[in-house]
Amino acid sequence: MHTLYGPETRGRDVARLYGREWTREELLSRTGDMSQLGGVRLVTLADGPERGVQAADVRTRDGLCFTVLLDRGMDIDQAEYRGLPLAWVSPTGPVAPSFYEARGTGWLRTFHGGLLTTCGLTQAGVPLC
Repeated sequence: MHTLYGPETRGRDVARLYGREWTREELLSRTGDMSQLGGVRLVTLADGPERGVQAADVRTRDGLCFTVLLDRGMDIDQAEYRGLPLAWVSPTGPVAPSFYEARGTGWLRTFHGGLLTTCGLTQAGVPLC
């Protein structure tokens, strides 16, 4: 929802859906819950090596859905648009940061791929060596 100002809206919250603008009241009268139109849901992953990873599942009204891995530097894991995948995801899937291996190519055992990978804070700034 965003607020538009003008004689037709008078500062009310409106959303553009299906080719027209809807007020919050109009949408609430036609939906059981505003989350049907999109939103963000905080989750904790609980399966195998991903156990304990905090994530946010995001859905937009236009069909963009993605998962932000909060404990992995805000990496974007799964992403799709109207059911079509946008990201490559490795067979490891998301892995908790506690499994990270800093030496050599050990990090490849926990690399999950995804739409956006930040490579963590160790990849930013002046080298430590």
